[in-house]
Amino acid sequence: MSAVSICDVGPRDGLQNEARTLEPAVRASLCDRLASAGLKKMEAASFVNPKLVPQMGGAEEVMSVLHRVPGVVYAGLVLNEKGYERAAAAGVDEIHYAFSATDEFGRRNQNATTAQGLETALLLVQLARADQRPITVTISVAFGCPFEGPVPPKRVLELVEQLMQVPADEICLADTIGVGVPRQVTELVSGWPPATLRPRTWCICCVAWASTRASTSTRSSGARTGSANSWVRSFRACWPERVTIPQSSSLWPHAPLAQWIEHLSSKQRV
Repeated sequence: MSAVSICDVGPRDGLQNEARTLEPAVRASLCDRLASAGLKKMEAASFVNPKLVPQMGGAEEVMSVLHRVPGVVYAGLVLNEKGYERAAAAGVDEIHYAFSATDEFGRRNQNATTAQGLETALLLVQLARADQRPITVTISVAFGCPFEGPVPPKRVLELVEQLMQVPADEICLADTIGVGVPRQVTELVSGWPPATLRPRTWCICCVAWASTRASTSTRSSGARTGSANSWVRSFRACWPERVTIPQSSSLWPHAPLAQWIEHLSSKQRV
């Protein structure tokens, strides 16, 4: 493994479920502070329907008022072609798209089955290729689903194989609900074909990596096992290539999200 890079998804994933909705200028200020802290990549905005996710309204304004730092990648999450068009027009550096490894999670989260999500993924990758814009495709609940339980590695690998019909720049396997263990990482990344058929970058997204205890938990069995280092070791043992770790600032040990919100809101009032 030649490098580990961090993509902070706090301005998007860290804020989209908060009861308090922040103005675009405040969210842009959070992006500025993350860049000032030295982060090189972040999900700055989500180009989804603001009627469904009001916390993410004004994505275009976020992108227009943040202060871009050379060398920092500002990505935008999209869920469909309309979202892609909005993100591209707003000038995001990268497109991020996610679909579910299970039908039930997909229906509840995006109103789409896995097959429908895969179809959208292939379309968006084609659009990004035509625009020469980098794109990451994430398979959510790749390690376990809150509605359907454990997700077989075979199912995830079959989805990856289908995604490689029109390869994305990066494929992310997301431990969306924090139930994965290092053994599953080994199963997933070692089960894929030779390097010529692999995506340029694999990404494992695990919420537990960001905890101060750096431990992962298996909720289905009640056992606690592994650590951030053991996850990375599992990945390194399979592929000596780059691994990207998305991390939410809401989980960082520096300060609870509530403190970020209060601090940034007070700055806005001034």
